[in-house]
Amino acid sequence: SKANTTSGQLSVTEPRSSMMFIDAEAFDGTAKTRACQGEDVAKTSFAVFGSNLYIVNTVDLPLVFDGRKCSRAGFNTQPSAPFASTNTKTEIQKTSFVGVGYEDSDNAYQYIVTFLNERGQESRMSRASSTISFDTTATGLSGQVAATYKQFVIVDIPTGPLGTVARRIYRSQNMVNFIQGTNVVTLPKDTLLGKEFYFLDEVQDNVCKTFIDGLSDLDLGALSLPQDFGDFPSNVAHLAVYKNTLFVADDQTSEVRYSRALFPEMFPPDNVFNLSDNQTNLITGLYPTRDSLVVFKQRGIYLIKGNPAQGFFGQTLSTDMGCISPQSIRDVPGVGLVFLSSDGVYVLDGTLTNTGQQTRSIKLSQGIGDLFARVNIEFAHKFRSVLYHKDREYWLSVAIDDKTTPDTILKFSYEVGAWSVYTSLEVSGMIEVQDHRGYLILAGASQSV
Repeated sequence: SKANTTSGQLSVTEPRSSMMFIDAEAFDGTAKTRACQGEDVAKTSFAVFGSNLYIVNTVDLPLVFDGRKCSRAGFNTQPSAPFASTNTKTEIQKTSFVGVGYEDSDNAYQYIVTFLNERGQESRMSRASSTISFDTTATGLSGQVAATYKQFVIVDIPTGPLGTVARRIYRSQNMVNFIQGTNVVTLPKDTLLGKEFYFLDEVQDNVCKTFIDGLSDLDLGALSLPQDFGDFPSNVAHLAVYKNTLFVADDQTSEVRYSRALFPEMFPPDNVFNLSDNQTNLITGLYPTRDSLVVFKQRGIYLIKGNPAQGFFGQTLSTDMGCISPQSIRDVPGVGLVFLSSDGVYVLDGTLTNTGQQTRSIKLSQGIGDLFARVNIEFAHKFRSVLYHKDREYWLSVAIDDKTTPDTILKFSYEVGAWSVYTSLEVSGMIEVQDHRGYLILAGASQSV
């Protein structure tokens, strides 16, 4: 920022700073930072998780803004498989109590790798390495003194994409010599239990390509399964945070996907709700409120309830109405969840808690039916809303007649229960300042007030 001192006062003349990507290059409109210049930016969706702002618009990379820079949300590539090998020079005697494998035994292991970004979010697991096998029996060590040994394993690991700050290595337990009573059964464990990988170590850089493994099976960390990991979805159009979990929906299917709890950039493949019932139209909005996440279609309303510990579940609320403008959805005090439908502004009441109250849908715009008939709902994705607490009003910007940009504000007083209309300028955005002043800022196509 620069300060203006010509008038004797210290005032900011350039309050904005350039938004930087994680590689410290400014966003300049090049193909690197934007895939499609012609896409309507009004379709951008935001969600705050912790201290990070997540930004999606179905076209560009899903971004995370931490207040200083932007980086990609999660990962979209699977790490290549690591390569494991042994060297006879790394054989060590059992008295050292370190090394991979079991003494006087056949041994077989596999390794996998994940990438890690600065927010602690992991990529999906790599494919498993080829099985590394070695023999620690005395007879298996030709030319050596008769003794049993363990082994060091050399693991070549891949480096990650831009934004990777560390890599995690996971290893199987010994895959042979399954002991049953006094008999040793040479049956691979993955035949019995499936692929099981345990945390081995974390390489806290994105440079080193070689890792030396000398850890016994008993010292491995927690079990991790491939189905616990997953990439950040593509083509995301809607975001919402509910119960410490990030929920997303795209613009091509009727699916709602959700992340691991407290890990908003990791989406296990089984964490999905398919809402493609008799209403085949796509999802138009997500809104968390009270004890439910409300999912809207153009003609359909659904609820997702539950929690990460006990599981989430969904239920159909209505297939008679829906929402056509995701930015119109607001939880209005004393009224309910207000949203814009194709034939008016509605409110849902008695639907979002576990009190057993009967569901009601009320048409709030009944008194302004003639004006609403002029609303150009074709551009409803550009409409915006805000709660103006100072005046106790719900504001909704709409386009009238043949306008393609919102030029009229419909104001509903939730204290009085009446509508008023404001037709001063084109409004592309509205926000209420979250401080004691409670200012309301309106942004137009080329000006703000």
